[in-house]
Amino acid sequence: MNKQPFFLSPPRTRSSVLFQLMQFYAVQKLGLKPVRNHIELFLEFSHNDVFMDLKTNEQNLGELYPMIKPDGLHVHFVSPPIFNNAQERNLHKIRVLQRAKASGDNYFIKGTVNVIDTPNEMLDFFSDRHWVITKRKNTEEFVLSFLYARTAKLFNARTHNVERYRDTLDKGVVVAEDIVQRVHILLDKTKKVYELEQQLIARNIDYSIAYYEDMSDWESLYDKITEIYGTHEWKEYLSEDFLDIVPIKVEKDYTKCILNYDNIISSVRQQIEESGIDKL
Repeated sequence: MNKQPFFLSPPRTRSSVLFQLMQFYAVQKLGLKPVRNHIELFLEFSHNDVFMDLKTNEQNLGELYPMIKPDGLHVHFVSPPIFNNAQERNLHKIRVLQRAKASGDNYFIKGTVNVIDTPNEMLDFFSDRHWVITKRKNTEEFVLSFLYARTAKLFNARTHNVERYRDTLDKGVVVAEDIVQRVHILLDKTKKVYELEQQLIARNIDYSIAYYEDMSDWESLYDKITEIYGTHEWKEYLSEDFLDIVPIKVEKDYTKCILNYDNIISSVRQQIEESGIDKL
């Protein structure tokens, strides 16, 4: 596969480790450039970057705002938001990427579910890429993983935070009811991501599907990357310290680490059933 990859990834699908293992070949061999400060360019807001208004004590999430600088594309976090909705945000980011592309610069990007807010524009701009769509077969585990990570505010374990990650896991979290009630939004967006595959086929755009459950260890991850790239050559570009960069897989039992599991699971299952996502 000689085409540069573009990721489209719902959360909690092992996309981060796949993306970061693939970045070395994508950048050094295929000519893509890394995005600075945040790899998920099309994310709307960062839950880790919170602004406090000292006059009102109001807190606001940082909106992702891209800027081209002499050394490449940087993501800044701004508050209050500049744009009114997801469509405006996506279209602005595409315009920034178009200007960069006109200058010969293409970027290695992990698209989130927000891509579906402007599907035609995304398909048009990234039509020359090989799309990598990450999925999860077990929808219930997918939702519980999202609820846990969103509440714990620890989305990935890495060498620098793995002790804190495990400590939080041992203590457990209580998922707020308002977050549980919005699960249907995540499911709706994720379903639209899965449905986008038909448009890729119709437009004759190259793509691969990578399932969370099929990337459970290093060997299966390596096999998937070889399948996507169509060559073993990518391994030659791995950084010697890649283990310090990629996320660490930590097994979880959500019946234990979500302390109010019994109170939320009925709502989770009902929203999954109503979404129809498992019928795709």
